Amino acid sequence: MGRQKLEADIDAVRLVIAQAAQNPSGQPSSTRIISVIGHTKRCGVTTMAMGLARSFAAARQSVILVDAHRRSPRLHCMSRVALSPGAMEMMDGASASKDALRPLESYSISLLPAGKPKQRGTTYSTTAWRELLTSLGEEAAVVIVDAGRIKDPGSVSAAAAADGALLVVESGRSPWQSVIHSVERVRRGGGTVLGVTLTKRRYPIPTLLYGRA
Repeated sequence: MGRQKLEADIDAVRLVIAQAAQNPSGQPSSTRIISVIGHTKRCGVTTMAMGLARSFAAARQSVILVDAHRRSPRLHCMSRVALSPGAMEMMDGASASKDALRPLESYSISLLPAGKPKQRGTTYSTTAWRELLTSLGEEAAVVIVDAGRIKDPGSVSAAAAADGALLVVESGRSPWQSVIHSVERVRRGGGTVLGVTLTKRRYPIPTLLYGRA
């Protein structure tokens, strides 16, 4: 039941994103690049990114899923593919998309893992990310970016490079003031925030219902 609820929530988020991604004429854009960035660690940003990719793929759209989570990438482990080559090698000019993209079984999704930088500690600019994501947008209808946690180095740059960013917040964990601060941080980085989604929501049963047959 919990898995079905999560999938329904992610499908709802996809529909909201699809509506927000329409161009001024009201028609869907030919390419949509969406970043998913976490307000705190372990808030479910990678699960949300993977779920969105699968939801768009289930709607018969080709998807490229990008792991921009430089500090602790996980998508390659979840998908059982090698970490490298990946996004960082492509931005360094050391790899092409045909070598770095990994098709995932059962879905019309290709994964671009995080990869490894040429020099340790390298942080990539919004411009570098935008050039990469724009080129990937020519190969798929939708590009989903797992930008990691907002406090991680380079996360805001990756999130801001997309057409729009989705901020993932764990329900009941953060005061609204800090969430607004994260939204403003993405905006100051040059990004557009499409919205905020809550994860790990709890649905308590009212006391009145306990004891009923």
